[in-house]
Parts: sequence; C-alpha cells; structure tokens
Amino acid sequence: MYGPAFDASHDYEHIQRVVALAHRIYTAHEKDDWTRGIDKTVLYVACMVHDVGDSKYHVRSEGDERDQEDIIRDFLKEIGCAPKIWGPAAFIAARVPFSRELEEPVQIKKNADSFPELRIVQDADRLDGLGAIGIGRCFVFGGINEERRKGSIQAGVELHYDRFEKYLELMKTDTGKRMAMERLGFMATFREQWFEDTDCGAVL
Repeated sequence: MYGPAFDASHDYEHIQRVVALAHRIYTAHEKDDWTRGIDKTVLYVACMVHDVGDSKYHVRSEGDERDQEDIIRDFLKEIGCAPKIWGPAAFIAARVPFSRELEEPVQIKKNADSFPELRIVQDADRLDGLGAIGIGRCFVFGGINEERRKGSIQAGVELHYDRFEKYLELMKTDTGKRMAMERLGFMATFREQWFEDTDCGAVL
C-alpha cells in the first residue's frame, strides 16, 4: 500500500493493524459456532487486500470498467494466489467499505451470514478508524483530500458524529462491539479537550 497514490491513513501499517485486529477478533470467537467454517487464509488475505481498487485511490485507465472485486481478483491471480483463496477473498474484501454497507445494508448482512470472514474483516477495518489511531488517520486523510482541505480543521472532529459513531451499530462481532465502545469512549474524551482548546468565544 505504499506509493504515490496512497497516504499514511491507508498505508501498509494500516494493513498490519487490520490483520492484527482480525486475528484478535477471530481468536476471541474461535470456539463460537459461527466461526467454524472460517478459512483463516482467506480471512487474512481479505484483510491484506481490502483497500486494493478502492475508489478513493485507484486511478482507472481509459476503458477499464472493472469494479473493486474484479481488480482485487486480478491482483491476487497475478501474484499466484490459489483460486480457492482469491475467489472468496476478493468477494469479501470488496464488501468491507462502510459506504457500500450504507448503500446495500440488507445484501451486506446476507453476505456476512454466508461469509463469516466478512464480519471480522469489517470490524477490524472499522476499529482502525476509531480511538487514538482513528483520530490520527482522520486528520492525515483530511490533509491530503482535496475537498477536506478547503474546509476547517474542525471537519476532522465533525466526522466523529457524521461517520465514526455509526460504526458501533454496524459491528458484527461481540469483541468488535466491545472494542468499538472502548475506542469511542476515548474519542469522546478527546473531543472534550478539543472543544476546550479551540473555544475562542471569550475573545471573539
């Protein structure tokens, strides 16, 4: 995930954290009935490639009509990934985005029931958008995003309400929900200090 098209909010370290979080969630639920059919290789590969072909970064060449799933599948094929891995991994990874779940909530729920790996990858990716690391990533992305750069630095905090607090209700594992609540608690504390530091009402 390094290169001119990417930034530190979606780099290789983000991928490492998502894999680590997915492992933590899987391990916590390893004895639960719903995890029995999980292929751990598919799980970790899906974590590794979930940002490949993301519309925020992927620059399409003229005539390229592939969707994210196609792009991920082609990438995994090119590096010699086995069909039993690239098929489900590409399917799962392409259904991780928050925006896609907002557009297709019923379908994504069905997908998560059919592919329990999706529950874990989604939770892991969203957890990395919360807490201290989530705050840092949000400000980094705001600094490179053309639209966000036109606005106030306050947008990085407003997104806590507009986006990140919605993650909790979409978490699909008990461990993910618990960790999300902890990280959201830290973000609430951060906001209290933020509003105190940025309050200019006494002089303006």
